[in-house]
Parts: sequence; C-alpha cells; structure tokens
Amino acid sequence: MRSETALIHRFRDSRQQHGAVNPPIVHASTIRFPTLEDLDREHEVRSSYGLHGTATHFGLIDNLSAMEEAFDSHLVPSGLAAITLPLMAFLRTGDHLLVPDNCYGPTRRFADTVLQKLDIATTYYPPAAASETIAELTNPQTAVILLESPGSDTFEMQDVAAIATMAKARGIKTIMDNTWAAGYYFKPLQHGIDVSIQALTKYVAGHSDCLLGLIAAKTEADWKQIDKVHRAFGTGHCSAEIAYLAARGLRSMPARLALHQDNALKMAHWLESQPEVLKVHFPALESHAGHALWKRDYTGTTSLFAFELPNRNRKKLAEFLDNLRFYGMGYSWGGYESLLVPKSPQTTRPYSGWDNDHQLLRIHVGLEHIDDLIEDMDAGIKRYLA
Repeated sequence: MRSETALIHRFRDSRQQHGAVNPPIVHASTIRFPTLEDLDREHEVRSSYGLHGTATHFGLIDNLSAMEEAFDSHLVPSGLAAITLPLMAFLRTGDHLLVPDNCYGPTRRFADTVLQKLDIATTYYPPAAASETIAELTNPQTAVILLESPGSDTFEMQDVAAIATMAKARGIKTIMDNTWAAGYYFKPLQHGIDVSIQALTKYVAGHSDCLLGLIAAKTEADWKQIDKVHRAFGTGHCSAEIAYLAARGLRSMPARLALHQDNALKMAHWLESQPEVLKVHFPALESHAGHALWKRDYTGTTSLFAFELPNRNRKKLAEFLDNLRFYGMGYSWGGYESLLVPKSPQTTRPYSGWDNDHQLLRIHVGLEHIDDLIEDMDAGIKRYLA
C-alpha cells in the first residue's frame, strides 16, 4: 500500500464507527475499569486516565508512527513541547548539548534559560557543519545532538545520516526537528536519528487552526524514557477536538503537499529569475549549496524558503508588505494561505554570523493560484525598490 493510500485507510475501521467514515471525538477524564483485577493492571493498558489519551488520540498517533516508521509516538500540545520534552528526557545536570546555530528561535531560548539553569551547557554549531566538525565539538559530557535540516530562516542542509552515525558511535542521542518535511518527504528514523519531532500545527493540520506537536521514537526504550517525562510534566496530549482536526488534515496532506510543492518551485524559479532578487534560499533549487543532500535524501519539497532583497528602510518594507493582497504576515506556516515575513539572521544566529545586511524574507507558498501569487509578489517588490 502506497503512502497516499495508507494515510487515508490506515487505522480506520468504519465497522466500529457504525459505518461513519470519520472516527468519533472521544472526550474523557475518567477511564473506568470493570473489575479490581483490571484496575490492578492499569499500567498495562494504553490509557488509565484521560490525560494519557483516548481513542481519538491513538488513531492519530498510530497513523503518524507508521508514517515516521517509529516504534511509537507521543502527541504534545505544541511543536515547541515536542522539542523540549525529549531534551528533558535525555539530558541531566552537567550534560552538554549541541544545537545548530540556525535553530528554531524558541529552542535557543529554552537552551539558554531553562537548560542553563539546570547546569546543562549548550554549544551552537555552524548550520551546515560536516559531521567531522560537529564531532570535534563533542566532549565526554555530550548527551544529545539536535538537528534541523533545512534550518530555520536560512535553510542550510545537514548530512543527517553522517551526523547520526557519528553520534551513535559516541553514545550520543540524536533528535531532529523534521517539521519542514512534515514527516512525509523525509524520514529521520530511516537515516539513523533516534527521535523525530515535528509541529503538526504546520502541514499535518494544514488549516492554521490548531497547535500540536509529535515526538516519534525509533526504539521502545527511548519512547519509554520520553513517556516518563511526558507523564511527570502532566502536559497531556491535546484536546480530542485538536487530535480530530490533525487526523483529518493528515488524510489530505499528500494532495496539499503536492500543490504546495508545485507552487513553491514555480515561485522560487520566478524569484531566482528576477534581477532584483539577490539570492533564494531553497534546497530544492540547484543553486542551493545543500541541493545535493536534499536530492539524495528527500523525496520532495515543501513550501517554506527565503529570499534576499537589497536593504531598504522600514518605510519601504512596510509599503511592500502592508499592501500585499494574497500574503499574510504571521509567525507560522504550513496552512493553505501564503505568508511572508521579514527575518533578521544578523541578530538570531550570533555564533555563525550572517555576512551581509540584505533584507531576508521568509515565504510560505500557499494553495492559491500561482499566477496571482507571482503578480502580487512582483508588484510588492516594485513598491519596495521604487
């Protein structure tokens, strides 16, 4: 069964749903046990309390675990929680963490505040560093290497398999933020990564109406270690309604991603053809420094990338962005609508730096007609440079 078919038909039994196509939304806090013997064996069942999930959650978890090729997965309330919980599960006082310098901003904030207070040191490595370079930054206390490929805002690629192999040889856990590929175009666990995480908020849900994260573990031991922290923190999964929305989005995700991919490639090629555009940061383009890694490892591309324009003042930037018809400004992506936001890597990656003062803009290409998106972008760039 191919992946597009599997995401629709896997873990769905309409006979148990009285013929209904979609699974019911199960609300529960209390889970009742019919006998004392059953109560005594509560730790052997999947959920003994609503905080641990209901059938609504488990259908989504099982489908996502199969897609990620994981032993099992955890749902958490946000993409950020999907990052912080496994870090707390695998790190202890005195440990050392390695993080790419182009990481998701809240990841850096968590490392520099919460982890620092726990006496866990963080080293930020260059975004496109080879495994040998990262190996030189490890020490006997290094417990976890975090990966993000392509990285936030500037979209450098990493050789995931090589880094995972190096880490495994040193007994270091690897965690990869795989939100960009949606767990669909790239499967980190196939490439040696221990834990794959993503914000289901983005492409899986696909409609900009829910917050949700996934932690997918390759082995039972790692899943159990994360489970202990997950239960201890009381974070729970999410509401049954949110799980339902994500499960519904997952069924249609391959079709949406196909159009996202087609629109993104057309937009990226158009931007690259414009003399005013200084550079396009998109791994699916042959001009990208990490294109060979993307082509080797990924089966497709999603729709988030960045491009550079000459630097102008804030007024000109406002004229550009405030008057766009089809692009919103907002700090998310993966939904059906196009988004465009300015970014400043000069201030967000202090260790590896940024070698120019150009205006970087991050674009999420939505599902609108591509000609409308290009015409709107063309007019906006003209306003910016006028």
